[in-house]
Amino acid sequence: MRNYLLTCLLSLATACAQAGMGLTQLAGLQDDGPVTVFYPSSADEQASQRGPFTLSLAWQGAPVRGNGRLVVISHGSGGNPWVHADLARTLVKAGFVVAFPQHRGDHTGDLTDPGPVSPDISPVVR
Repeated sequence: MRNYLLTCLLSLATACAQAGMGLTQLAGLQDDGPVTVFYPSSADEQASQRGPFTLSLAWQGAPVRGNGRLVVISHGSGGNPWVHADLARTLVKAGFVVAFPQHRGDHTGDLTDPGPVSPDISPVVR
C-alpha cells in the first residue's frame, strides 16, 4: 500500500510539473511587425483561433522556467507562426522559448515585399 501511495504522489507531481504552452506577442521596433513568442507556462490552455487554425494555448499565461534557451525561427516567405505551432509545442515541451519575428512586407497579411527569388535549380538534361 505504501508503494502504491508513493507511486500515485510521484505521478501527480509529474503531471503538475508538465508545462502548457504560453503565447504572447511583443511589439516590433519602428515599422517591424510583432514577434510571436511561445514559452512554457503554468497557465491552463484554452482553444484559441489564430488565422484558420484552432490552437490550444495559454494566452499571456504565467511563464515557468524552461531550459533557458531561445530558438528564433523564420515563418518563411508569405508565412505566419501559426503553421509552425506543432514545432513550437515540441520545442516548448523540451523547455525552449520559441520566437517568430514577423517579416516586414512578407507574411500572410502583407505580401508587398516578398523574399528573394529562389534560383532555378532544375536539373540540366543533356
